[in-house]
Amino acid sequence: MKLTTRVSAFFLSALAVILIGNSLLLYGVARSYLEHHSDEQLNSLLHILVAAAEVEIDDVKFESTDHFVIQDAYGELDDIFWLVYSEEGQVVAHSENYHTASGKTVAESVSSLVNAIEITKPGWRLVRHHLAAPEPKPASERSDLEHAALTIVVARNLEPLRRALFWLAVALIVLPLICWLIAALLGRRFCERALKPIRQMADEVRIIDVHDTRARLDVQPTRDELEELGVTFNELLNQLFQEYEHQRRFAGNTAHQLRTPLTVMQGQVDVALRRPRSAEEYQETLTPVSQATTSLSQTVEALLFLARPAGDQPIPDYQRTDLSLWLPEYLERWKNSPRWNDIHL
Repeated sequence: MKLTTRVSAFFLSALAVILIGNSLLLYGVARSYLEHHSDEQLNSLLHILVAAAEVEIDDVKFESTDHFVIQDAYGELDDIFWLVYSEEGQVVAHSENYHTASGKTVAESVSSLVNAIEITKPGWRLVRHHLAAPEPKPASERSDLEHAALTIVVARNLEPLRRALFWLAVALIVLPLICWLIAALLGRRFCERALKPIRQMADEVRIIDVHDTRARLDVQPTRDELEELGVTFNELLNQLFQEYEHQRRFAGNTAHQLRTPLTVMQGQVDVALRRPRSAEEYQETLTPVSQATTSLSQTVEALLFLARPAGDQPIPDYQRTDLSLWLPEYLERWKNSPRWNDIHL
């Protein structure tokens, strides 16, 4: 998986979580507000209807003229209706939109409400209030406007509310989804553009020639982490090429330093093998070989020290060398060399 894909997936996942959480929060707040507002309207209308009734000691009255007072004070909505009926099931008053809102006749509704059927009917929200006289007079002594008890019912069809919540849910799903898709397209392009210098660095590294000690990355002054990465990589190349040059010089010095003692030893051995010699002559011949071996051992130790990684071992203490003693001893080793006459001191 490319870095662009991983970065895009991370930010898109975070954006999806934020959008989903925001949609759920907005839907919950909107639903709570709409339901609370609907209940407030029902309770407000119920309180107005209860205030329009007259409750006395021996009867309860609700005049039809109060209907117009209620309409002027509150108004009527298409999905809300109200109904007032007596304990005998007689309809005292109802809203003008009752038949349109409920789809029932008054008789059917009164029968349903008296039997408490519509209270549990799905899709409706009902609130009601019961008014009763403390000491009701006999039915024979009451007029048509007087009742022993009245029940006021206010009902609302919840289908418009549910439909509004449904479309709200659709909007909260579709709009964030569109925003997420736009963010996915723009975000991937932005990530590709932001990570383009890394791809350029990778291409430059692929074409670097290991034998070209001056090859470096072309670092743009972006003043960000990418510039720091390029500078750090160039510093690493500097160290690698320094070590490479160090090893190259070491190989050349090794060949030169080992060739001289070996040449001296080979010359001494060849001279000793030309003819049979006495023990004194062999001792005289092998003494320079032994000295050459000691010199070779010292040379190897010195070369191994020079071959160490930079900073791996501490530099040994300096030693004083008397050249007046060392040079004659060193020249003695070259007496039998074919190029002895080329040496001048």
